Amino acid sequence: YDGQVLSGTLGGLKDVLPTGVDVLYSLKANPNISVCALLNRAGAGAEVSSTAELMTALRAGVDPEDIVFLGPGKTRADLAACLDAGIHAVVCESFAELRMLDAVAAGRGGGPARVLLRVNPAFHSKGSGLAMGGKPRQFGIDEEQVRACRPLLDELHHVEVAGFHAYMGTRFLDHEDIVANTGKILAMAESLAADLRIDLATVDFGGGLGVAYFENEKDLDTDALGK
Repeated sequence: YDGQVLSGTLGGLKDVLPTGVDVLYSLKANPNISVCALLNRAGAGAEVSSTAELMTALRAGVDPEDIVFLGPGKTRADLAACLDAGIHAVVCESFAELRMLDAVAAGRGGGPARVLLRVNPAFHSKGSGLAMGGKPRQFGIDEEQVRACRPLLDELHHVEVAGFHAYMGTRFLDHEDIVANTGKILAMAESLAADLRIDLATVDFGGGLGVAYFENEKDLDTDALGK
């Protein structure tokens, strides 16, 4: 790997993104601690999917407040590690996981655990090589179920839903598709927050920024994306 290329690519992306938009490096792409540390120094937080990845991010110097933990199949030990580290948020993939986190947080005392609910949007994404919305999937909670979950939230006293996570797909090469999909995600998040009567603090959306692998493809125009 070329550290200057990595840092330069990240810097170029951050330069065109609006104020208030943070970039998180997904350690599932490469959990090498040196890569994580390099990108952190260049301004990226971390998205982790296991306790091992969480420990790597922390050892790489990532501020816990700049870490989110997502992915299905979290254990009680995973959730406890998140609370111990004081990360920004746990992305809950199901209501069962939300209940488990509430129980873990209750047993540890302290304030409520900050949560983002992973939503499987009812709308279809545009332009993805692998679409992740528009129909029931194994990841996240269907949008209509999230919209109706206020009674459950009233039962749970040790979690605080601060926002939502949505991932619309991967390998987007057209900036207009990314803008359109992101707009739909933000509108959905605002609508869900209103229905659930929560203060919307964070919307975590997978960018799915594509790389041109084939001769007939063109690289994503990040300058146009920023505009």
